[in-house]
Amino acid sequence: MDSTSIARTREISLKDFSGGLNNYWDPSSISDNEVSSLINMDFSTTGALQSRPPIADSSFGVPVSGQYIDILGYYMTSAGVRYIVATTDAKTWVFNTVTPAWTEIWAYKATGYVQYAEEVVLSKASTGGTRWNPTTGSTAISTMPALDGLLVYRDRMFGWGPLGTSTQTTFYYSNVITLADATGVYTWDTTNNVAVVGRGDGQAITMMIADTDKIIIFKSASTYIFTYLASGIAASGQIDLFQAGIGAENKECVAAYRNGYVVLHDQTLYQLQNNGFIPLNSQKVVFSTKSASPAYKKNFALSVFADRALVWFSGNLYVLNLLTGTWSQWESTTNLAFIKQMPPISTEILSNEIGYGVTASGTSSNWKIYKIVNTPVGLTESFTCKVKTKIYDFETPVEWKRLFWWAADLSAAGTVTAKAYVVALSGTNTTWDTLDLTTWDELDTRTWDRLSDADAVVTTTRTISADIPQRALLKLENALRFRRIYFEVYLNCDGTSATAPAQIFTLTPMIGIKAKVTQGVS
Repeated sequence: MDSTSIARTREISLKDFSGGLNNYWDPSSISDNEVSSLINMDFSTTGALQSRPPIADSSFGVPVSGQYIDILGYYMTSAGVRYIVATTDAKTWVFNTVTPAWTEIWAYKATGYVQYAEEVVLSKASTGGTRWNPTTGSTAISTMPALDGLLVYRDRMFGWGPLGTSTQTTFYYSNVITLADATGVYTWDTTNNVAVVGRGDGQAITMMIADTDKIIIFKSASTYIFTYLASGIAASGQIDLFQAGIGAENKECVAAYRNGYVVLHDQTLYQLQNNGFIPLNSQKVVFSTKSASPAYKKNFALSVFADRALVWFSGNLYVLNLLTGTWSQWESTTNLAFIKQMPPISTEILSNEIGYGVTASGTSSNWKIYKIVNTPVGLTESFTCKVKTKIYDFETPVEWKRLFWWAADLSAAGTVTAKAYVVALSGTNTTWDTLDLTTWDELDTRTWDRLSDADAVVTTTRTISADIPQRALLKLENALRFRRIYFEVYLNCDGTSATAPAQIFTLTPMIGIKAKVTQGVS
């Protein structure tokens, strides 16, 4: 008997998702442990794909209705009371998370914030700053120059000039505390205590970070290091180019992580560690933008939350698990763009991480503080989890194969939608065999000139009737003839224990070889 007429049946288990998302290469070229689309799911330590934590309204309300609210950070008292420091269009506020209430602390919109000596210290885009604490209120800092941000290094304050001004390449520094002047750190000499970085290079300073033994200065397309000795800045201060061609998009595109930093520049996320920039999404994930009307309030932002780096890229949120190195993409109607993880107190060391964030949406109804907790259960948000596999030919690209059925081993509750796509042979002649792979509804969307160029799809819906997610092996009986094929699975989740966590463990297609390629072009 001719061997080409013998159907060899085999079961193939697709269970290794450790490579995460790869949207850089063609879906047929990525590794077997990668997927071409991964929405609202993370690769978990169990080896499964698991639904992400929900994002929900914090119910904190807003200090001013109809004004965009942004988070600067957290202020924590010695007693462990934590405040959110936030801005609206023209004012700065704190929110007490213990006795929930908004308090106005400055009649200006702050551009920078640091906590020092148990006080909130703020800068703005014009001359003058302030410091505030819950007991004595606000105290003006009249000598502070116009700044875009603040940091503290060796009991001295530093800040850089606002973007788009003549001082955008300049940084300033305050005096230091002495026995004769206990408040010297709040005194700024803008004539003498000043330095220019990369004079005339056309690049603005976008962020400055106090490192262990230096200050790292990020510009729009380069990075510098500033150091000085105990003899003082005037005597020993030195600015050196650290990296040409790599900087930070803005001050929200640098975030500390463990003993290093993650940095967003252009279309690449870098890890800055051991005096070098290491690309984290190179040939793995391409960041793309999405248009919106009204326009986004933030175009680019980077957050670190619960061992994840979240990259907001003008409409899309890409998420890197910093422990496993796997990427995914989150979609949310909140358009969450920027998160600050709340610093824990001693009694919360073993608790789940909590973060508060803001949207990038230009729609005022979304302007509020959002909450995220590092657990797939607890808050309420309806979203869809989706995985789209690579394109498989099962190492037999020249053979026609038959998919008898396929199965999904997963844990979920409610509706599960599974799709098997036969990859079309673009430009080939249409035959009755190829049309047999489609439905009348699918053909209705095409023309007589292009009947078979679209990928044929067979959709199966199953329902898991349970009050909590149950592990189930769903047999999806789709008989298809194919050369190349890919699969999609959709799970509904709302963040409550009724549907979360939703997990995918294994996809198992049962296939057989039907025939070799016929003579000529097939």
